Amino acid sequence: MAAASDERTASDILKSLARHLNCLNEDNKSARRRALEVVKRETVEQRLSSGTLQELFAGLLKALLKCVSDPAETCRDTAIQIITGFIRAVPKPEDSLPYLMPALAQRLGGKEILEPAEELRLALIEMLSLVVEVCGRHLAPYLDDMIKILQRTITDPFPEVKKESCKCTISVAQSIP
Repeated sequence: MAAASDERTASDILKSLARHLNCLNEDNKSARRRALEVVKRETVEQRLSSGTLQELFAGLLKALLKCVSDPAETCRDTAIQIITGFIRAVPKPEDSLPYLMPALAQRLGGKEILEPAEELRLALIEMLSLVVEVCGRHLAPYLDDMIKILQRTITDPFPEVKKESCKCTISVAQSIP
């Protein structure tokens, strides 16, 4: 019974966010930023059950990952905060890996790192460290992506990104046999 009420609650929240999710495709940066703020306020900043959050994360992840590539830094930052909040709160964060890891690899693991803002590169690496911490062995299929990301970020010009990348590398080595 609890699972059914979680789904209904998640479904209701997703319906109430539909207009805001449509705004994520607007040309206006302010409209996208406001929409992300509403999504954040109505999801990860609420005291929702873990089951509801899991359903919401599944329903919102693809749209949020698109926002991680938004031209506006403030939108990218908010999207990263929301995704990180979900990863911390959901009972099965490993369900997001098929979408999350390729997006992180694209953003941080290419020949050229696509994320120009050093603070956001740090936030993405901190998110990756959190993913390693909470997903552990579930990351084994994504080891190649992780290696690509860490190869690039360990040589990042921003010292804090280098430090976090080294910590993440240690965590990866300990969690994936």
